[in-house]
Amino acid sequence: VKATFTGGSGTDVLSFSYTVQAGDTDSDGISIQSLSLNGGTIQDSGGNDADLTLNNIEDASAVLVDSAFPHITSVSVPSVGIYGMGEVLNFVVNFNESVDVSGLPQLSFVIGSTTVTADFSSGSGSSAITFSYTVQPGELDTDGIVINSLSLNGGSIQDSGGNDADLTLNNVADASGVLVDGIAPITTSVDVPADGTYSSGDLLEFEVNFNEIVNVSGNPQLSLTIGSAGVVASYVDGTGTSKLVFRYTVQPGDEDVDGITVGLLSLNGGTIEDVAGNDADLTLNNVADASGVLVDAIQPVVTSVTVPSAATYTIGEVLTFDVAFDENVNVTGAPQLMFTIGSTVVAATFLEGSGTSTLRFTYTVQAGDIDTDGIAINSLTLNSGTIRDSLGNDADLTLNN
Repeated sequence: VKATFTGGSGTDVLSFSYTVQAGDTDSDGISIQSLSLNGGTIQDSGGNDADLTLNNIEDASAVLVDSAFPHITSVSVPSVGIYGMGEVLNFVVNFNESVDVSGLPQLSFVIGSTTVTADFSSGSGSSAITFSYTVQPGELDTDGIVINSLSLNGGSIQDSGGNDADLTLNNVADASGVLVDGIAPITTSVDVPADGTYSSGDLLEFEVNFNEIVNVSGNPQLSLTIGSAGVVASYVDGTGTSKLVFRYTVQPGDEDVDGITVGLLSLNGGTIEDVAGNDADLTLNNVADASGVLVDAIQPVVTSVTVPSAATYTIGEVLTFDVAFDENVNVTGAPQLMFTIGSTVVAATFLEGSGTSTLRFTYTVQAGDIDTDGIAINSLTLNSGTIRDSLGNDADLTLNN
């Protein structure tokens, strides 16, 4: 190439200049070759032509030339997977040489039908620069994101020689497996137990249905109101499906005569997330009517015990005791009423009354029985039988009155 005379006539120093052209490159230093007149003259004041031999040429091995634009060799995309809200998508744009970045260049791509931009995040001074984008709530792409273009956005991408990079994207990796789901799962309905009256030990089962598959960790809870008491149904099953099951075991003393109330769904330190890791919206939608789900876990209690008439009873005579409850009770087996004759504890055996509120117990006086100051009533025992109300609540065997 040729450097053209630019100044110095009339002095002993002449200047020559060359403008580096696109495509010029020299990685080991330029070489000075010769001085030529190119139709001009170089003479002293006496008109003598200059000797054009170049003497004492300075070392130019460090004078390098690079007019080649940096270009993109490949674009790496995030790993195949589903990315949820708050997760970061990282893209790496690889150049054929190191580049310096200023400002905030952007890589545009499409999520679903919406174009978004990943901002430059790191890599200036290297050949691989990274762009990052955080998935926003509501974004969805089920068939893979699409990479569009690289733009400077008022910044710059240049090599060490100041050459602007060619922003054409080459060899972009397949992004069809990079899916986005920034939509939180929501409940679609809540199923409650069948209408009926539930007693102590019965299970109340609730099914919370979501609009997509969810994964559960820990022990989320569903709050309930039984009567005026707040209780919780605990998560028991359903992770990996769209239906979560919560159960509550009716406790003695629970009672609700006009229908239980379903309250709130809470995480209780656990999680409910979709496969993309989006936390579920815990708002309960379309909760089924629970006004027919009644609870009666109140134990039948003894209201009074009637003893035989005052008299002296002899061998073979029958002592009859009536134990009255506050509601009808059903009896199985042979419960016993224990009482003391003299100093001996004996048992009056259940005779009749199952299905009513009064149970009759009888004892036949035996030879040798004697009590001169009145028998003493001790206790009511099941003797391997049962005394329960119609709902299956075991009776309180405490003898009152």
